[in-house]
Amino acid sequence: MTVEKVEQVRSRNFQFLFEQFKNEIRESWPTEPDRGMLKRFAERLGLNRIYLSQINNDSKVIGRVTAHNIEKALKLPEGWMDTDHTQEALAGSDDAKEFQEAVMALYAQAPEASKSALLKIFSSLVAGKPIEDLAKNGRKAS
Repeated sequence: MTVEKVEQVRSRNFQFLFEQFKNEIRESWPTEPDRGMLKRFAERLGLNRIYLSQINNDSKVIGRVTAHNIEKALKLPEGWMDTDHTQEALAGSDDAKEFQEAVMALYAQAPEASKSALLKIFSSLVAGKPIEDLAKNGRKAS
């Protein structure tokens, strides 16, 4: 697994925040078009709309100062823009909920040995270790 550049994380977080902003607007006005949303978002952030457009189109990166200004404008904790929130974003999706329910059902029905194996597999995957490494380690222990 490669280490991601902070600029990529900030860009993804910006896109997440922009989508979240559009969803908030559409809660009140469901038929609101995308046109003009970036301008509104720029106003909320207190940033220049042209600069924000360049960020949105990946022609400019979000620097440290701009990241801090976004955090401040949205009352986010310091460093939020530099942190990967992918798992947090996925946790609310229908697919993630279905996956979690399926795993919990399997875990509840499995004998104790299976529970232990499932925990080892998921722990390895979360740590970024390939499943093949887990299989090799399992054979050594046998």
